[in-house]
Amino acid sequence: MAYYRLVTSDKDGKTKNTNIISLKLNGKGKWNVVVLSNPVRENLRILLSGISAKVQLSIRDVTGRIVYTNSLENINGEISIPAKLQTGVHVLTVETNNERKVIQFVKQ
Repeated sequence: MAYYRLVTSDKDGKTKNTNIISLKLNGKGKWNVVVLSNPVRENLRILLSGISAKVQLSIRDVTGRIVYTNSLENINGEISIPAKLQTGVHVLTVETNNERKVIQFVKQ
């Protein structure tokens, strides 16, 4: 369950808070992915935990073009992705059990 509220600002500087809204998130949410160094200098290093099924990894460049993809089975721990990435902003997408996590990172 996640809670959020919006704060709006008018041109004259007046602000107004909306009501707090709850958002029920689907899925078990017991798995996680962490980028271990951002910005990335060479290989992208990630830490996977709580994975109990097949996991699909993909990296897109700033234009949305897929520059890396891989599928792994029941993998947990640190993974080094040897993708030859151009300098700039990239997006890592990790999918498992019909759940998706997306992390933006920078390649130097």
